[in-house]
Amino acid sequence: METKTEVFGGFKQTASTAVTRLVDKITVTAAKQFNLPSAMYKKNGLYKFKAARLYYNKAERKVGIEFIAEQEEGSFKLIQSGEEAKYGAYIVAKNFFFMNDLKPPKKAKRYDYQKISLKSLGAARGGTMFVIDLKKKVGEDEEGR
Repeated sequence: METKTEVFGGFKQTASTAVTRLVDKITVTAAKQFNLPSAMYKKNGLYKFKAARLYYNKAERKVGIEFIAEQEEGSFKLIQSGEEAKYGAYIVAKNFFFMNDLKPPKKAKRYDYQKISLKSLGAARGGTMFVIDLKKKVGEDEEGR
């Protein structure tokens, strides 16, 4: 069901159902998935993408996610959660965890993310990589507190 919104005098109505999960984080689950709650999914316009390339920096224990328009060989499908991505989306990444010898958390853990341009990382193409640091969960400082 589509929510009707009004716009007048420069004001746009925001519906109470605009997003259902008000978490702007990336969640790593015990089921070896990357969950993208609806707030994060919508804020970053991820509805434009159908797949993701996953990267791992073993030395820094960081995961990089590059969202791409179409599924291609070696990419991971971006699966919408709920009707019209009401709950955001997720990526099933069992092969990624296995190939990088990563142990999933016993319980889901949320991570802040950084958006980094691919060119600043040395890639020839443009685009953005969403990076999470597996050493730090949400709210932790540099010492893990």
